Amino acid sequence: MTTAPQIDFQHLRSPQKALLFRARPSLYLRLFNQLLDNCVITTPVHKFLSACCEVAYQDGEDVYTSPESYILVETSAIESHLKQKGIAASRGTMISRHKALVSLGIATNVIIPANGHSLDQRKHITMLATPLEIEANILSKHEANADEEDAVSDLSDSENDIRLLDRSRITSRHTINKLKTDRAAVIAKPFQYSPLAWPLNTRQAKVTSSSVEIFIKKCKVLIKSTVDAETGLATVEDDLPILNIILNIVNETIKEQRSLGIEQPANEFIIDVVDIADIDGKANSGSVRNQITRSLIRLNRTNNEYHIPLNNSGDEARRFLGLGGTSHYYNKRFLTELEAQFELDEAKLATPRWYRISLDNDTYKALLEPHNSRDTQILYSHSELFSHSSGVIYLLYQFLNLKIGRTVSPIKKVDPLQTYSIEQLHDGIAPLSPFGLFQRIFDAAIKKLASKSWHHTWKWQYNGTNSFTALGYKMEWLTRDEKIISVVFSRDRRDFLTGDNSANNKRIRSRSSQKKELSNEQVPIDLYVEDS
Repeated sequence: MTTAPQIDFQHLRSPQKALLFRARPSLYLRLFNQLLDNCVITTPVHKFLSACCEVAYQDGEDVYTSPESYILVETSAIESHLKQKGIAASRGTMISRHKALVSLGIATNVIIPANGHSLDQRKHITMLATPLEIEANILSKHEANADEEDAVSDLSDSENDIRLLDRSRITSRHTINKLKTDRAAVIAKPFQYSPLAWPLNTRQAKVTSSSVEIFIKKCKVLIKSTVDAETGLATVEDDLPILNIILNIVNETIKEQRSLGIEQPANEFIIDVVDIADIDGKANSGSVRNQITRSLIRLNRTNNEYHIPLNNSGDEARRFLGLGGTSHYYNKRFLTELEAQFELDEAKLATPRWYRISLDNDTYKALLEPHNSRDTQILYSHSELFSHSSGVIYLLYQFLNLKIGRTVSPIKKVDPLQTYSIEQLHDGIAPLSPFGLFQRIFDAAIKKLASKSWHHTWKWQYNGTNSFTALGYKMEWLTRDEKIISVVFSRDRRDFLTGDNSANNKRIRSRSSQKKELSNEQVPIDLYVEDS
């Protein structure tokens, strides 16, 4: 880092610690935005630095004219500005922020004597590296190791970060192996429907806002996704599988912590991209790590809004989605906190592997509760979803759960067959994507779904019928000219989640028989709630 400039005596009169800028604040602000996009700094640190830039800008954007120039921002001015913006500004927070800048390699601590005065006149200063040094030492390393700018940058002080990593909070290998062998997993209902407003994949033009209207329990619900960064919205193909893998890692980690006597685990978890790649069936390579990193960033930045009417049907939709309260507006962000941790490779270079995350608070609370209530966000699902890296399979799964259902028909002894054309599937699964793009991706995903079905022992018929059972449902796909044109769905009555003898269907039968007995005794049946 460059040596400190000579500081005028007038700037040493205050004993307060100060932040020293070596270039125009506008240049620093641009770099700090890049550091945030690359997940080198956290959102709280970025807010602190942005506020510092604003104060420095007020003190004089045009002051810096030569390498000997500087802008010195006193701590009192920073604290005052932070408080005006409603940002944490306690003494402990300020100390923590200055330490963070040093540990990240963005700044260094210096004690500067006054020009021409004794060493008694000195000041403790956090001196920012020059923009050129930040680009060369931090951002350039990131760009050399990633295909896109939104991969996480190497940290210059990586060994200190390794020591700060609490390995006891990393999900155990036993838990990861259990995830790969269990029949049942979990999904979060709000984050199974919000992807209907996401682009299909990252190869589509990046958008910052998208919305779709769907019917849930006969209620028209507006789902809107927004993002305020250049990363673009989360996408179905690239990010939805990662979302569900993380959700299940967190769910199993909570179980693991509770088995160790931690009844109320904190909403703070450390995940390993190697584990994500392993569960997703991908190799542990640098390119795969970068892909997962980009997914994490998009999941952290994308806001998923639900607009639900304040009426009876709206109440049913809120209950179905597991959204508490009676609000007409909900904004859900799957990853509310995301911070990169690091490891050293053989060349002693820091490479991203671990991430400290926090989930949407309502989803986190739902994971702490039993998952057998119809009002919860969390729903048991088939773990075979993990074997499919295509996001459209997850959307097909929620489509099947919504349209075909999991429960035994209370009236009909045999579940009706339901037929859908490829156009209807497009409207129900990825309504905002171009039809041609959807058809190509969906056809390829269904072929893989068929090949992994344990009932499927024949080759895919490109002109004819392909029947198999997967995800708890029986499927009969009709193809013509090598393309899917329609499908017939029905519930797999032998499946452990959707079948007649599933735990949920047994409970329904038990409650139904209890209600019949109680109705004979003239007890009001509205005291009892049926599963949907």
